Amino acid sequence: LGEEHPSTLTTMSNLASTYFEQGRYAEAEALLVEVLPTRKRVLGDEHPRTLDTAADLASTYGYQGKYADAEVLIAAGLAT
Repeated sequence: LGEEHPSTLTTMSNLASTYFEQGRYAEAEALLVEVLPTRKRVLGDEHPRTLDTAADLASTYGYQGKYADAEVLIAAGLAT
């Protein structure tokens, strides 16, 4: 399907969610950091899946104590 296909991005997000639920936050973060800019490019900044990915990444940052990074994503989401 390709690296930018929506189904590929959904699968990557699902894997990140699995990692998150297992407490494997760094691995979840690595995937979401890859998925988010691709979703922005493919689906647009305001697409629900893009916003969900940003929220997931913000949550992942928060669980790792990266509050400033989380705040940036949350503020950007509120601005859309």
